[in-house]
Order: sequence, then C-alpha cells, then structure tokens
Amino acid sequence: MTNIGTQKWDVNNSDYRYISGDKIHKAAVYDFSKTVPAGKTTNIIVDMKAPDQSGTYSTVWKISIGKTKFCTMKLTIIVK
Repeated sequence: MTNIGTQKWDVNNSDYRYISGDKIHKAAVYDFSKTVPAGKTTNIIVDMKAPDQSGTYSTVWKISIGKTKFCTMKLTIIVK
C-alpha cells in the first residue's frame, strides 16, 4: 500500500477496518505496524480463515485515521 497523500499515516491513530462483505477475518481492525510517511509504502496484512465451503468470498476494508475513512480495498478469494 502506498501513501499517495500529503500527510503521514501515524502509527498512533491509523488502522484499517473491516467495512462489509464476508466475515472471514480473525479481527475487524488492524493497526498499522509503523508510521507511513507521504510517498512511502507499507504492507497491509489481514489474518483470515478459509471458509469450509467452496466458493468465492469477498471482503471490503478501509484505512481509518481518526474518524476519517478512505482507500477502499476489496479482497476476493476463491476456495476450492
């Protein structure tokens, strides 16, 4: 994930949150592991458990800084 904005994503008030979709995650909120300055990148990791049933599953997340939410991220997995 690259911070293309002009403000840093401060480790003390930045996280990414489950918004909607299939509930295949282990936690609904994850904190950033470090501050991400403008123009820099970080990895976004969400611990998930594969569903028992075959199929296509989608989940939507957003970055949250304080009360502001932005950067919609949609993840789709296929379980066979």
